[in-house]
Amino acid sequence: MRIAREFRRLVSYGPDHATERKYRLPMNHANRFILVRPSDQVRVEVDLIGLVPMPAGAGHVLRPTNGATDCGIVVTLAAQHVMERLTGVPSRLVISAPTVLTFKVPANHPGIPFSLTGILAAVRDLPLVVDPRAGEVAPAAAEAEFSSAVEVLSEPTGTAHRDDLAKRGAAQADLPAVPIVSAPAATTLPASALAVSSRLDLTPRGNSTRFTHSVDPADHNGRIEYWHTRLAVARLGGGVVERSADLIGLRAKTASGTSAAWAADVNSALSTLSIEEATAVANQATSASPLRASHVILSPLGATVDMRGDWPGAPMLKAWRHRTALGRDQYERRVLFGRLYPFGHEAILTITRERVINGVPNGSRTRLRARDRVTVRNPIKNYPGNDKAGRQFPFSSVELLTTETPNGTVETLIGSARYIRVGVGTSKYTAHFKCLATDRAGRPVRFELPLVFVPEGFGTVSGQPTFGDLATAYANRLDLSTARLDGQTIAIADPGPVGGASAAPRPLDGVDVIANLARLGATPDSSFRPVFRELTGRVPGIERFTQAPVPLELRYVTTFLDNGFGTANPGEVFLRIAETSPVLGLAERAVNGGIASALSMHVTGLSRRLGPVGGIVEQTVAGTFDPKQWFKSALDQFTLLGIVKIKELIPDSGLLADAPVISQGIVDGLRSQTVRWTTRLFAKQNVIPAPGGFARLRKGSGGQPELTIESVVTPAAGGGVARTTCTVSHVDLCFGLGPQDLVVVPFRKLSFTSIDGRKPDLDAELGRVQFLGVLAFVGVLARLVDPAGFHDPPALDVLPDRVRSTFSAPVPNVAVGMFSLENIVFGAQLDVFFDQAPELALNFATFGNPFRLTVSALGGGGYLALAMSAGSGLVRLEGALEFGASMRVNLGVAKGSVSAMGGVYFLVEENRERLTGYLRIRGELNVLGLISAAIELFLALTYDNGVLRGRAEMSVKVKLLFVSKTVRVSMERTFAGSNGDPTFAQLMDPGGDGPRPWDTYCLAFA
Repeated sequence: MRIAREFRRLVSYGPDHATERKYRLPMNHANRFILVRPSDQVRVEVDLIGLVPMPAGAGHVLRPTNGATDCGIVVTLAAQHVMERLTGVPSRLVISAPTVLTFKVPANHPGIPFSLTGILAAVRDLPLVVDPRAGEVAPAAAEAEFSSAVEVLSEPTGTAHRDDLAKRGAAQADLPAVPIVSAPAATTLPASALAVSSRLDLTPRGNSTRFTHSVDPADHNGRIEYWHTRLAVARLGGGVVERSADLIGLRAKTASGTSAAWAADVNSALSTLSIEEATAVANQATSASPLRASHVILSPLGATVDMRGDWPGAPMLKAWRHRTALGRDQYERRVLFGRLYPFGHEAILTITRERVINGVPNGSRTRLRARDRVTVRNPIKNYPGNDKAGRQFPFSSVELLTTETPNGTVETLIGSARYIRVGVGTSKYTAHFKCLATDRAGRPVRFELPLVFVPEGFGTVSGQPTFGDLATAYANRLDLSTARLDGQTIAIADPGPVGGASAAPRPLDGVDVIANLARLGATPDSSFRPVFRELTGRVPGIERFTQAPVPLELRYVTTFLDNGFGTANPGEVFLRIAETSPVLGLAERAVNGGIASALSMHVTGLSRRLGPVGGIVEQTVAGTFDPKQWFKSALDQFTLLGIVKIKELIPDSGLLADAPVISQGIVDGLRSQTVRWTTRLFAKQNVIPAPGGFARLRKGSGGQPELTIESVVTPAAGGGVARTTCTVSHVDLCFGLGPQDLVVVPFRKLSFTSIDGRKPDLDAELGRVQFLGVLAFVGVLARLVDPAGFHDPPALDVLPDRVRSTFSAPVPNVAVGMFSLENIVFGAQLDVFFDQAPELALNFATFGNPFRLTVSALGGGGYLALAMSAGSGLVRLEGALEFGASMRVNLGVAKGSVSAMGGVYFLVEENRERLTGYLRIRGELNVLGLISAAIELFLALTYDNGVLRGRAEMSVKVKLLFVSKTVRVSMERTFAGSNGDPTFAQLMDPGGDGPRPWDTYCLAFA
């Protein structure tokens, strides 16, 4: 308590300032106190180590305690540097850590007056305690004092500070060398640490290093000089000389262990070294290559220093220049070597801060101005393509056409990884680099992309972000990692060898993609291997066969990245479609239900071997083809000849040779695109019945049954022209009832060709039609059919719902004596519908043009027509036969004739059966042309859908001169079935508008 009272009494402000308030010390800090002198702003914190005040005359002196070996005075000055944001009005400041100066008091020291002036005077002559790594400096020679001081203190200012650091390094070599002696002796006293630059503790050399300052307030004609202490070197014979000094790095300071708010402020203050840069200075500013400071001045309001360091052989920070005034930055420049992320080009980042004065109303304001830029050292970077990272990046080289950015401001991505932003205020934008890349096919690709500067040594400081963290942060910044490729065609993978003219067609567009956007990244290590994380683009091979092309989200296939196009990837699949897969219509342009109904493929990936592929990508990679996965639900709707689903005819699985192939070729000198799929039919069984049992498909003879779909798109004015062909070969179409075949139509080839804007073409090549069972008698007629009758038919009509191919072959008349056979025509018609099964019709003569057969006075005629559907069997069977005799008599004054004809007509349709037999007798007499009479009798019996009806009609016609009269009498009877009259219930049906029939019926009897 007594010592504490002495402290409170003895710590004064000097004899000339006795009227100023004395400082009151806390009672529990007897060895720590603060020296305050308001007149010249002295305020320092003092710690006494191994010293105690002892009475001496009228006052007290500080002397080492008994047995103390390390005694000293630790002087702590408030923060000597402030970190300043480059944005915000007013600028927000973040103070640095305090500066600590430790002065060693020898054990035989006579004593230090226990007063403010006594302590200030004593520390000027006491040696400074420094870290052993700093080494010691010898006293300055007397003859060199003045010249050295002048040489240093007269160093030019202003524009000299903006010279290139390389020039400044050369100038530094002209300064006098500082003699260095051995390291200082070990001590337990804390080493001095100068926090004259935030995040960094520095120390001067030991032995002869001193801090010199005024003991009493310096009065200049009534103006009190602001108190400060200056770094100097003791000289031989006494006194000190102020000259350039060496500063050695001790440690870099982080925000760990501090409040989150302070840490955030430090990390966002752009006017200070990053932790990686501070670590570099601390490691590089060694005793052998220290920082050179022309002056170091400490004060309660901050430090005034001018220091610089040059380390040409250092990995990251090559040069650093820092000048402050009263703790505020005036000029700072950092030169860092590193690489540009993600491409890895070597570059230099020059960070420059200058204090400028801005005029404002009623005064002025100073602020820090940033002039940061990136300079590219090596603009061309090549990349291998035979490893995983190379396969995920489609460019073999990238050349940076922008070799230097405009002056701007660095902004932090993560840690010391930064990028340049240019402009002022809301008009600021991220600096882009113009890039010229070469894809794997050797084509140039131009784009622009912001690049992030990553200094050398990034990720090597413990507790700081790693390259994995950088990759994540970069991926989350779409504004930095997204390159606009603007529809340029890029070979995403190695296109492989190009064959000659005789080589097989290559897959459509090979490995080309019309790229819109690419999201880049790099491998999570220090190799700077760029990769495409995501790609948005269009695939030409898909767009040409789809109605609404849209950009696709594309991703690399893992197997391709790991193994390329090797044996582990026989399908040579390199990209998958990440989102909704486009639908590629294989047969939509041909037909939509006739020969082969519409078939669509859901594209899920891209293959160098096949072009666009469907199904499960992993199965295609493994070299297997699963139609169910490639075509999905389309197989349930895809039918052959409209009657049998294709999934019942094709194999369940196969090799990639069975998969559709989209290739490119040359047609008439123009590049064409072709999609082709050929598959075997009847892979599971030789006969496939159609639903309903009226028809069936059977494996034909003469070759392997196949279905081939081919669509060729060639360039044309206004867009491409598609030529689509569906071909079925060696398939028998059988019509019948139950297991019995009645008609067999063998299709050796049946194809349908559609060309945009032109008339469709049907090409059918039939074998010999067979009539079996109850229709065997028609076989005689079938022999008249040309087996190639449907090949290039002379008549082809495109109707709204079908394509009709007709053939008609007249048979020459036959006349032998009284026998005559005339008007024989055999016709055939094949209807291929767009929405139902095809129909085949055969006819012998027609209703309007029947054949005629006469034998003497007897004659007759008729016709026969047969229509069959592949889906429903017999569609229509119609025919008629007529026979009879006629006789004519002419007696001159009178003539007459009599004829009797009989016949049968039959019609069988899907829901109707009709059979009619009839007899017609006619006689007429004409006398002198004045009087004539005619009588006709017609009798008919018809069976129509269960109803048997009889009809008789008689007509008599008499003509006298110019007067003619005809009388007809007819009668009709129903012998079986319904008479066709409505029932009572049908008459009373209340449906429809108006009054109900029942009400009307009842009102009739009211």
